[in-house]
Amino acid sequence: MACYRLQLNAQWTQANCGHMRIRTDLMIDAPSSVMRSDKILPEFYCDKNYEVYIPTRHDWDECRVDVNDEVICYTDGSQISATGQTGAGIYNQTDQKEYKIYPLGCRCSVFQAEIFAILQCAKLCCLLSSNNVSVAIYSVSQAALKSLMSPKVNFALVAETVGALKALSVDASV
Repeated sequence: MACYRLQLNAQWTQANCGHMRIRTDLMIDAPSSVMRSDKILPEFYCDKNYEVYIPTRHDWDECRVDVNDEVICYTDGSQISATGQTGAGIYNQTDQKEYKIYPLGCRCSVFQAEIFAILQCAKLCCLLSSNNVSVAIYSVSQAALKSLMSPKVNFALVAETVGALKALSVDASV
């Protein structure tokens, strides 16, 4: 397990003697252990210039959730249980009514699909070119939203999404 953790963090040095042969043995016995991982050394983001709001069920039931933003996007990530295929989708509810679907294959979790959808929504050209507007990105994944709220980031995709949201919120209210 230590070999795997060191390998994920790019701290493993390869040699062909003693304990250093563990990685070679892993490559033979468990090929998936040498696949690229999204896990990274923890990074800390304390200066986020965007806001994440998770309304309660009561807020939704009482219609106390305001949707007064100029640019509104909906995101979703899902998986077909029969095939294991995952995908992400975004819907931009602005004048052009933009909708995009991203097939992500079978090696992606639903969490990664949700984060990827938020990332693609933040990267949309129409959002990045809009200055001084308010942007709302809606997601049903509390896990994804909470990971974007947390100052500690352990996954490369989440770190990239935090960066994209920070870049978007320089010229817009997110």
